[in-house]
Parts: sequence; structure tokens; C-alpha cells
Amino acid sequence: MRKHVKRLFAAAMCFSMLHAALPVPSASADIIAETGAESTAAAAAGISYLNNASFAAKIADITRNGNCCLYADTQRTPTGQNLTLGSSLDNSYKYYVVTASGASWNGKQCYIYAQGVYGALFDELPLNGNSALKHSETVISGADTLNASVLKAAKVMPGAYIRTTADTTGYTFNGSAGHSMILLGYDENTVTILEGNANGNGLISLTTKSYSDFDRYYTAGKGRVICHVIQPTASRYLELYGMTYDGSAINPAAAVTTPVSSSAATTATTSATTTKLTTTTSTSTTKPTTTTTTSTSATKPTTTTTTSATKLTTTTATTASETEAVTETTAPEIQTFYSDDIYIHRTGIDVPLYLALRDGIIWESSNPEVASVKEPGLITVRNNGFAMVTADAGFAKFCFLINVNAIAWEELGDINHDSITDAADATLILQDYVSRLAGKDDGSALSRLQTLYGDVDDDGAITVADAQFVLQFYATKVLSKSEKTEAEVWQKILG
Repeated sequence: MRKHVKRLFAAAMCFSMLHAALPVPSASADIIAETGAESTAAAAAGISYLNNASFAAKIADITRNGNCCLYADTQRTPTGQNLTLGSSLDNSYKYYVVTASGASWNGKQCYIYAQGVYGALFDELPLNGNSALKHSETVISGADTLNASVLKAAKVMPGAYIRTTADTTGYTFNGSAGHSMILLGYDENTVTILEGNANGNGLISLTTKSYSDFDRYYTAGKGRVICHVIQPTASRYLELYGMTYDGSAINPAAAVTTPVSSSAATTATTSATTTKLTTTTSTSTTKPTTTTTTSTSATKPTTTTTTSATKLTTTTATTASETEAVTETTAPEIQTFYSDDIYIHRTGIDVPLYLALRDGIIWESSNPEVASVKEPGLITVRNNGFAMVTADAGFAKFCFLINVNAIAWEELGDINHDSITDAADATLILQDYVSRLAGKDDGSALSRLQTLYGDVDDDGAITVADAQFVLQFYATKVLSKSEKTEAEVWQKILG
């Protein structure tokens, strides 16, 4: 017993010293799995890249095709790497970002990926926020964190570049001690971001998080604040995408118009003179046909209409100007977006899936035995396995990929696998946290398996809070010899 108390005291002293020297995240009672549907900021619910067809198409090109302006050199030599959503950057590789107009820079990890995305979207590089930008401006310069009020006050738009910093007093850029990301949308409750190196291993991820989770993952929980937020000027948004900000949302998406050849199956020809207007619309014999002829004179208008049905593609010729324009207007296709894999290491818990859309959504699970839908946006995790939870919004489907690999409550927190969760495990967590915070690579970091056992609050990161929870469990279950089961003790600690 005395040995246990001495070990607990030593770990507690280490914990107290860390409190004095480092920012400590608040101990959240929520067990929240990281989510990341590719377009979870809703078009109707707030500011979102989905509200503008051209901008959404550009994001799709970046995330699906990897066209984020990153190269092996300034001559635009391809890297030969997969830079699509869900793939991983090579964290040791120096990438070169080269925009369409030739602006270039180089760097690694999250920083250069965010620079590349911004360059692909706006043909300009925000760099470290201290350079003269022709088409961009700093809209937030120093903030403790982000929320809807801060973002709205600054009129932040989709595509804004966000940089965090560990300089919690001066809010200055400080290299590797910060994180870079691109904001794609937000509403009153959530924020959607695109980032490289999301998991510390290079992951390219598009996720939607609550503001409390943003705080946990990017600012207070990492001992950081917002260094700056940079975005194009209003005139640049209008020039490139026709986007404007009205205080609560950006302008609606325009109709999608795709150029087609003059030999398109369905055509409409209009000839105009000072006395007569004739319009003819027809389709090929294999498709529904609509033919309309209209003749107009000063004395008698005549209209003849023959209708067979549906799809319309138009060709317009005006004799007066001798110009021809050919366009095809089609209804937008229903798109399906997939999240990153969501790993959950507990069963018998409820987990929220963040989606800014609220009304008219149909939720269902492909495998209710693994994860069932308890209510819109909330699932109950039941057993190990895989389930795809789908939120059908009509115009799009958002699919959350749920992977449940539960760690037994009896083994939770037992990092050194000595069959007891105690102060020694808490010490290992603290050592790992300090090592990563200092950017050291001295072999003291926990293995992936140890990380799973040590991430007791299942927030995707090893932090001081996990050490605190382990010590609390040790004091309650071991030292106090509680007769409650490990599951009961852990569930009470974690809420």
C-alpha cells in the first residue's frame, strides 16, 4: 500500500508541475468520436462551401483528384504521391506549392498543404501572414479560439486560411509549434475544416467538429491559440466565384451550365428579324422531343406546339449578331460524401455524428448490431465491427464510416500491460505528452497500441486529461478498493 501511495504521490507531483508549466485541457465528460463527412456544413444552415456550385466543384477537384498545387519542385514536377482526401502526406517530404500565376513556396506537413489548397482556390499564398497580399486580407489577428460569433463578426468565408500558434500571449507565428487548416463552413454549432497531417501521420482530412471539439483538438487542448485567419477580399470572392456575404449565409448556388457541342442531340434554334420570331426545339429520335414554332406579325400571332416530353438542351443562333452559344442545363446530381474512418473504442455509449443539416434528414445504419441510430445525429455503439451510418438529405447523402474496436474496461488505461491501471500508466501518458509537445523523437512516445489504451477519454489524442483520469481511476478502484466493476468506475469518471 505504501508503495502505491508513493507512486501516486510522484505522479501527482509531476501532474502539478505540468499544470504550472503547460496549458491543461479541461477534463471533458463527453466521449466523442471524431467525425468527418466530406460536406457536413449545410448549404441552408450557415456559411458553407456547398452554397456555391463553382466553389464546391473546386473543393471536389482538390479532395477527389488531389489537385492542390503541390509539386516536387518549382517546375511543377508531380510528386508521384496520392494527395486525395483520406490519403497521407509524407511528413518528411518537402513539397513545393506553385500557383497558376507562378507564386511559389515550400514546406512540409499541414502548413504546406493548407498553402497549396489556398493557392489552388485563389491563386495566392497566405504564407506566414506577414507578407503583402494583393487579393487577400487578415480578418482575424489573434484570438483564443473560434466560435460562431467570432467568425461572423469577421465575416469569415469558405476557403479562409487558419493558423494556430503556441504563442498564447503574443499570437505570433511560431513555425512547427502551430497548425494550419482551411475553413470550409460553419454554423451556430459546428465548424468544417480541410487539413493535412490531421492525425500527426500526414492524414488529409475533411471534418466537421463542434466548437468545443475544435477547442480540444486545435487550441486550448493543444496549448495553442489562433494566430491569424486570412481570406480573399470581397472583390476577389466575387470575381472568382460570384460569392458574397450577407451576414448569415453566402449567396445561393447558381445553375450549373456545361458547354456542349453544336451536334448535341437536343437543340433549339432562334432566328430574329424586325418582323418575325421563329423558335424550334427538337431532340434526336432516341430521346423525348419537344417542338415549338411561333410566328408573330402585326396582325395575327400563331403558335403550334407538339410535345413528347422531357430533357432540353438548347442551341441559340441570332442572325442579327451572327453569334452562336450552346449550353446544356441539367439538374444537379445527387452526390454521396464519405467521412474519414471513425474509430470508436468503447461499447454501450452514445456518440454524436456532427452534421449541420437538421431538418428533413433520414438517418439509418447498415449494421444496427454494431451501431444503431438512437435519434437524428446520435448513434448507440453496441458491438465490435463496422457500420455505415447514412444521413440522406435528398440532394446529397453523407456516410459516416464507423469502426468499433472496443478495449475492455478492465484493460483501459493499462499502458504497460501489467494488469493494473495505476500511477505508472499515468506517468507514461505524461511523458508521452511532454515529448510530443516539445517535438522530441527520443523513443519515449507511446506505440499505436499503447495510445489506444491510454486515450481513456477516446478523443483521439493523448493529453494530460487522460493521465488525470487514470489517476482518478487508480485512486477510486485500487487504493479505495471499490467493489464496483471497472466498467462502472470508468463510466462514472468519464460521464
